[in-house]
Amino acid sequence: NNNHGQIYSGRGLEFDGIADYLSIADDASIRPTDSITVVCWIYYTGSGYGTIFGQNYGWTNGVWLAMLSGQLRCELDGAVSHNDFNSPINVNPNTWYRIVMTYNTVDGGVLYMNGEVVDTIAANGSITQPTSSPYQIGGSGTYFFDGAMADFQLWDTTWTAADVTYDYLNPESLALNNSGTAL
Repeated sequence: NNNHGQIYSGRGLEFDGIADYLSIADDASIRPTDSITVVCWIYYTGSGYGTIFGQNYGWTNGVWLAMLSGQLRCELDGAVSHNDFNSPINVNPNTWYRIVMTYNTVDGGVLYMNGEVVDTIAANGSITQPTSSPYQIGGSGTYFFDGAMADFQLWDTTWTAADVTYDYLNPESLALNNSGTAL
């Protein structure tokens, strides 16, 4: 939909875990319901709960990536009936990780860390998205991410495993630049 935003800083954005976040204006064209990919590098320095990406509407609504006591958590509301990916993924503090979360109503969802599958969920319908809550990067409500993020991407299509591998092995190049991609 040509909704492209890009910050050229050459560095990760730092989030203080107290009040820092980026807000994406609410727009129906960026609320995927049948297919989504969320991608980012994270460097977690905190120990509590912090939203990487989500809506300021509550844990059981929309799309969420978050840290909870050193574990990566993901939820797709509606698609998995208010359940998150089954396995909490341990994340070591002060280490960069490439996180990719995909979902579509045919194949289900896959959570990747550093190009490797760490969890999957079965397809179970469209993602329920609140219509009056903007997406936020780095925090929502009172749950703020403590650390840094870089190269955040939100797609309204599902990356393949080959796209994820290409992205991880070519960090300065979009998966879109891969000649073998269907993106």
